[in-house]
Amino acid sequence: MNPVISQTIATLPKGCYTLSVDMQASNRASAVRLGKQYVFAGEKKGYFADQLSTAGEGDTYPMQTISVSFEQEEDNIPVTIGVSTEGAPAETWFKIDNFRLTRYPKMPTFISDVRRSLSPDAADSIYDLMGRRLGGIPSSGFYIRGGKKFFVP
Repeated sequence: MNPVISQTIATLPKGCYTLSVDMQASNRASAVRLGKQYVFAGEKKGYFADQLSTAGEGDTYPMQTISVSFEQEEDNIPVTIGVSTEGAPAETWFKIDNFRLTRYPKMPTFISDVRRSLSPDAADSIYDLMGRRLGGIPSSGFYIRGGKKFFVP
């Protein structure tokens, strides 16, 4: 049986959201106890093991923030949010605290939406995916130049 702690919100307005929670789950020096603990919103999941910096050992390891982003397509459609685990090895446990549900304005869907806001002299400038202009040659990752995405290995 997989434990679930959840709440259904019946009146969540349309918008983009991030659900975050502080979670602690650790290993033992002699055994792996880290299961597939996750935070969820509807069908979207954010796994602890995919977002943590290190699993740590012992019950005093600090809590880490994990999150999942989701979009509420219409007003007042119920969404269930919470935490759970699946496929847990023996003696798996987790602690949770400080749930936060944050609403954000909807971001542009297409790169062309961003391009329209660029001045003509900025056409050859390089931007990160958040729209911040970079001052030099970028390191590995995805970037925008001339309104088109490109990848630097």
